[in-house]
Amino acid sequence: MMSRKETLGVLGHWGLADEPITDIHPKGSGEEEARAFYVGDDCVLKCSGNLD
Repeated sequence: MMSRKETLGVLGHWGLADEPITDIHPKGSGEEEARAFYVGDDCVLKCSGNLD
């Protein structure tokens, strides 16, 4: 799973490093760590350990 710092590093490659990032937590999942992030108003970054 990507940390916030790693997420920011990836976003820099697309010129999105200055966009606000908000964690997405699925309702009822009980997960405390985000696996998806809103990036600005137009993008969502989803992180997965499954490379397929």
